[in-house]
Amino acid sequence: MTTAHANSPVDALSRIETMVLMAGLDLPVSAVRGQISGALDIIVHLDRSERGQRIISSVVEVGAFDGGIIQTVSKYEQRN
Repeated sequence: MTTAHANSPVDALSRIETMVLMAGLDLPVSAVRGQISGALDIIVHLDRSERGQRIISSVVEVGAFDGGIIQTVSKYEQRN
């Protein structure tokens, strides 16, 4: 389990990818995305309510790396 600061689950995947690429390893992006999709099962995205409480805004299942992108399936999304 880890924490990544992002604006959405898809943004979290992008930020994790960027952090790996910033490490200076000479890996192709496809290899990095494949490793990320294999390592992550779900992403739970939290927002802060107007009252300052943290609330679960979405839960996304991380799927296979296919066609150059990491597949995701929304399992829960808070409705306003």
